[in-house]
Amino acid sequence: MSPATPKARVFISSVMDQFETFRAAARRGVVAAGHEPVMAEEWSSLEVSSRNACLDAVASSDALIVVVGERGGWKAPSGKLVVEEEWAEAKRRKMPVRVFLQEGVERDAEGDRLARELSDYVDGYFRRTFTTAQTLANEVERALAAVDVDGLSGEQMEERSKVVRERMLRRHPVWEQRGRGTPRLRFITAPKRTTEMIDPRMMDEASFQHFVMSTATSPGVGLVRYGEPLGPRVTRDSLMIGPVDSVGRPVDSDSAVRIEVSESGFFVIDVDLMQWGRENAAPDDWSRSFMFRTSTMQHALSASFQFVGTTLEHVDPYRQFENFWMDAAVFDRGGAQMVDEFPVAGGSRTIPLAGLHGESPVVTPMDQPRALSRTDFREPADEVSRLMARLRRELLR
Repeated sequence: MSPATPKARVFISSVMDQFETFRAAARRGVVAAGHEPVMAEEWSSLEVSSRNACLDAVASSDALIVVVGERGGWKAPSGKLVVEEEWAEAKRRKMPVRVFLQEGVERDAEGDRLARELSDYVDGYFRRTFTTAQTLANEVERALAAVDVDGLSGEQMEERSKVVRERMLRRHPVWEQRGRGTPRLRFITAPKRTTEMIDPRMMDEASFQHFVMSTATSPGVGLVRYGEPLGPRVTRDSLMIGPVDSVGRPVDSDSAVRIEVSESGFFVIDVDLMQWGRENAAPDDWSRSFMFRTSTMQHALSASFQFVGTTLEHVDPYRQFENFWMDAAVFDRGGAQMVDEFPVAGGSRTIPLAGLHGESPVVTPMDQPRALSRTDFREPADEVSRLMARLRRELLR
């Protein structure tokens, strides 16, 4: 770590009674990794409860390490172990978490349960084991060396966030050529780390291109419908999935979906909500040509999350990238309306034609990109729900 890089505050979570030697070892490992340890026993007297003080300290930290020995420890008023509450607070704030389990000891029931849950959470990779205090110190130092230091720098995080927002608002050239009037959802993510995520050589490999295409069309993702005339094209630093002609050559034309995956880990997904929904092709009711369902938007968001999550597991199996920015926007809404349900065929509904072919403001459901963890892409329901709540306020008015 360079002298200009701010130190990360690392909260050390474990039982305290009769575990002093190992907590001190964890502290040495944090310091050796170039970070600042945060430990309850080092605080002066505070005018708040111990529980609130610990949770506040977790909230003020940049990362959390959990050390589990023989005992699960004390339970908080919530009924959860104190360590569990601290871990839950770190997860809620999408902080990096590192887990260390002591080997060669017989855990009590709560300690065993906690160890199993933590092992599942880290998917077996970030779980480290130790036997002595010195091996714990060594493992902590080694694990924290890989913590997303770029993401922990406030200045770097702010700059990366700005780049994500700027790239999200950049209009696609084809949109400019073919005019406005059909609403498009853009979903974009990027890792907080600024290092290369995907080996440039992978972009040219047919196997990688096939993986991206098959992931997008897989039933578990459903971002691209099987048989859509889309194909791969490699640009200077990205793999583009877009429309192709009858012999597979890329063409500049509108399509239901466009996907960009870059070497630096940017994922940009554009979805034409009118084409992608497919519910709008109702010959008995022309008014549906100016509507798209909320379920279409929700499905498109869920599919985008799932696509990114599945691709991340392929390109970064050792989980070097844990923390991301995510942004979303709706372009060219014009006079098109988002509705919960289409009106009954033959019924009447006012269509605001004034905005169909003119400028319409970009709808951004968030003031700035949102911080996500790797887990959010595998389990996106909560994040999709948050986005939909904000989009409904803008698009159902």
